[in-house]
Amino acid sequence: MPAIAPPPNFDIFISHSAKDREFATRLANDLVGAGLSVWLDQWNIRVGDSFADAIDQAIRASRFVMIVMSPDYSIGLDKAGMAVWACQ
Repeated sequence: MPAIAPPPNFDIFISHSAKDREFATRLANDLVGAGLSVWLDQWNIRVGDSFADAIDQAIRASRFVMIVMSPDYSIGLDKAGMAVWACQ
């Protein structure tokens, strides 16, 4: 019998460019105000945490992924890395 996945810890994982941090924080606060649990890097990654591991775990623990697409986000994409991540 296959293992049952644990329930998600977050409703929404927000991905954004560092240049969009102010907008992403306002968005996250609005979502929390609407009663949703939100994972946002500056709220959930501690000093010393592995950024890649924290994001991987958070995505797996979230019901939805929200990407703040902006010119800054698309410029910063590591297309090869994103392709590998998307296929996992």
